[in-house]
Amino acid sequence: MTATTVLSVILILAGGYLCFLSWWVFIRWLQYGKHTSWPPFLAGVLLAGGLALLPWDYLSRLWWLAFLLDYGSIPNVIVGLAVHVRRLSASTRRAGKGGRRCTRRDQGD
Repeated sequence: MTATTVLSVILILAGGYLCFLSWWVFIRWLQYGKHTSWPPFLAGVLLAGGLALLPWDYLSRLWWLAFLLDYGSIPNVIVGLAVHVRRLSASTRRAGKGGRRCTRRDQGD
C-alpha cells in the first residue's frame, strides 16, 4: 500500500463519516424540526479528494459523485434555493395587488 492509497482511504473515511452526519442532521430536521449547523461542502471535498487520489482509474474518475452523495453539498444548495424561492413567492402573494413586499415593519401597522 502506498502513501497515496492510505491518504485516500483516510479522506474517504473522514468524508464518509461527515456525509453520514449531514444526512442525519437533515433527517432529524424532517422528523423533529430541530436544525443543527454543519460545514457545507466539507464532506464532499474530503470524499472527492479521497476518490481522486485512489490508484484505481475506474474509481478515481467518479470523484464528482461525492458532491451529490453529501447532503451538505449540491443537494443542500438546491433545497436552500427552493426554500428561498418559496419564501419570496409567499411574501409577494401576501403583499397584495400593490406589488409591495411585506416586511416586519408592515405587520405592526
